[in-house]
Amino acid sequence: MSKTFADHLLGKDEIYAHIDLYVTHPDQKKELVNLVEDIFTHHLLDTVLTHLPKHHHDAFAALLKDGLSDPKILRFLKEKIEIDIEAEIQKAAAKLKKDLLADIKKSSR
Repeated sequence: MSKTFADHLLGKDEIYAHIDLYVTHPDQKKELVNLVEDIFTHHLLDTVLTHLPKHHHDAFAALLKDGLSDPKILRFLKEKIEIDIEAEIQKAAAKLKKDLLADIKKSSR
């Protein structure tokens, strides 16, 4: 699993528990976990870039060059974004999690 600066805000554990519950083949589990990671990362970056003023996008991209797990990325975002970016990330993640859980349950029938 990949690690991001915002993993503590995303709440992916419930999704992984459902994957373990509904998917039995190890290769399919691994593929689904990787897909969930990619989806969450894309939504995380979309949420951040939506709220980060455009003139800070290059500095944000420069921070990402060393990887998504650096905690200074979140500090940077909290300094540059006027709203509570952690709350926005949690809100976007909650909606995404709800949608993904529904898809997992539906596909397991």
